[in-house]
Amino acid sequence: MPHYDADVLIVGAGPAGAWAARQLARGGASVRLIDASHPREKPCGGGLTARSVTMAADVLARVPHVAVERVRFESPPVGRDPYPPAPRTPPSVTVDVPGADAGGPTSPLVVVSRLAFDRALVDNAREAGADLIPERAVDVHADGDGVWVTTRHRRWRGRYLVGADGANSLVRRRLHQPFPASHWSLATGDFAAGSSSREIVIRFVRTPPGYLWSFPRTDHLAIGICAPADRGSAPVLRQHLDRWLAVRDIARGCRMTPYSWPIPSLPVQAWADGVPVGERWLLAGDAAGLVDPLTREGIYYALRSGELAAQSLLGAGPEPTQAYAGAVQAELVSELARSARARGTFFSPLVTRLWIDVLRESPRVRSLALRVVIGTVGYYHLRRQAVASLEPGAALRVARAQVARYLRIAP
Repeated sequence: MPHYDADVLIVGAGPAGAWAARQLARGGASVRLIDASHPREKPCGGGLTARSVTMAADVLARVPHVAVERVRFESPPVGRDPYPPAPRTPPSVTVDVPGADAGGPTSPLVVVSRLAFDRALVDNAREAGADLIPERAVDVHADGDGVWVTTRHRRWRGRYLVGADGANSLVRRRLHQPFPASHWSLATGDFAAGSSSREIVIRFVRTPPGYLWSFPRTDHLAIGICAPADRGSAPVLRQHLDRWLAVRDIARGCRMTPYSWPIPSLPVQAWADGVPVGERWLLAGDAAGLVDPLTREGIYYALRSGELAAQSLLGAGPEPTQAYAGAVQAELVSELARSARARGTFFSPLVTRLWIDVLRESPRVRSLALRVVIGTVGYYHLRRQAVASLEPGAALRVARAQVARYLRIAP
């Protein structure tokens, strides 16, 4: 019989890999978690919505975090200049986030440092019994008898392989195929040291279609912009970011540390065949493309796909990787495909400005939007439910505002 170093080899110790390792180890499997780079400060907002907060409540309790109290949405103003100087301000609306329920884990919307959060996830996996191998994987191989992961120092053999090694996944490139250029978004921004708040700010961008953000962490702000990689280069995105910051005070006087990072952002047709798997391997998190193509939020999908991977590999079924693919298709891919369909029109300034007006005028829709923000309602249902929730008086006021704007008698 073949000798195995572990039941499961996991390449990548981010949220997907670390969470899969924890669940597998708790289920009695032997696990090697292979990654030389984690934990690290990944350049993302670091926002955890309610689903992630609930799932990782015990880990989050160890991590300093900011409980978000407000989310502010801004739309490009009417006119050619998207960043007009003061005293002109962009159309905006602020939605208040409720505090934690009695006995709940924390606020339903929090922001963490990815360095601290990822470290806590890895520590949790090790406490459950997973072995961390702090080495870089340089090659992987799979056949009917098992899988191999080669590092610079040795070769590891396992029964199954989980590729959780991020957007530029080695496992994906070796065993499937890399993402094409049309499946990427680019995020670029700055960590602004010495400033924080209790407010998330989202500023929609019309060209290239995307958004700017400011997420408050405990000792700095994570500020950035993302857009499809084939629609805007890093210098173009930087120009948007610099112009936005020039008319705001959120990072004035802060020490800025720049970053750029690719994010999978798959179109709807990419999901026709589901998430790729093989007889002995599967992909999770960013490596599988499990990132919301509209918001580019990936932490929940990383955690949940890692959990689904562990459940499938621990199960008694004869084809665990196919069971995983089916579970991901049913629960996650269907959600992401709907998001991909919505992305085509969502960032139009006419659409974003209409949403600002609706949120301003309708308490019911504002309450619905809050549930979307904290992740308890999918925003792909927002349009249909918002139409049903909009009060007649609010609808009339919104219509008047739209007509006035069209006639250029209102900002």
